[in-house]
Amino acid sequence: MGNIDFASSAIVIERLIRGLNPWPSAYTSFEGKTLKVYEAAVIMSENETNISNEIPGTIIAVDKKSFTVACGEGKLRITNLQLEGKKRMDTSAFLLGNKVEIGMKLGN
Repeated sequence: MGNIDFASSAIVIERLIRGLNPWPSAYTSFEGKTLKVYEAAVIMSENETNISNEIPGTIIAVDKKSFTVACGEGKLRITNLQLEGKKRMDTSAFLLGNKVEIGMKLGN
């Protein structure tokens, strides 16, 4: 039920994340490990089409506090998560200990 399908719109995914927080939680995979997502924000731009040219689930932006994932429609900024075997943390802390680059993919 909580498996994130990035082919869906960012709005639907963000609602799934909020609805399943804190339990049972929405999740995806990152480098073969389960990644639970607890907080995310929808990014919709009025100046451009909200249909992304990127493959859904692809990381399209990384900054010091978050990373952004392409969805079927819109984009999703991940701000709070938990990697399998680790504690729940803000994405800024996650990025200090994990290599996340543009072009990497979440999910199967």
